[in-house]
Amino acid sequence: MSTELTTGHEAEAWALRQRKAKALADSDLVPKEYRGNLPNVLIAIDMADRLNASPLMVMQNLVIVHGKPTWSATFMIATVNQSGRFSPLRYDVHIRDTTDALHNLAVQGPKSRELLSRMLWTAPVQPGIAELGWFRFTAARLGGRHSTGRCGDRGGVDQHPV
Repeated sequence: MSTELTTGHEAEAWALRQRKAKALADSDLVPKEYRGNLPNVLIAIDMADRLNASPLMVMQNLVIVHGKPTWSATFMIATVNQSGRFSPLRYDVHIRDTTDALHNLAVQGPKSRELLSRMLWTAPVQPGIAELGWFRFTAARLGGRHSTGRCGDRGGVDQHPV
């Protein structure tokens, strides 16, 4: 008899969770990854239950990077600060104008890596141009100036300031 009660209770809880997920999935207030996406909303509700948090807060702070869920930095800092177990985390930001010291260089094409490998010098502790994967960067020098490079589209390497 207890099995039937548990099964009935679980079925009722599941139905309630689906109704809640449907309402959230239909809302314009949730991030686009959750709109009309009942499975993602159900996962967010499950995570919220486990964290004793609001499903909307989970949906606003759970981001997908290369197909894997991860938390935003602001959410992680707020969670640590709210726990009371640790000293509060704070940002210590220093901004400095390096406009005159750093330059952009964008080179594309099938021979862009070969060309940039001849033009740029990278320190031995930095990956060389030939070693860069897509969307990666390295510190390099061009004519005595510092710059950074990131692998762009197929065969292209873009240079951006640090």
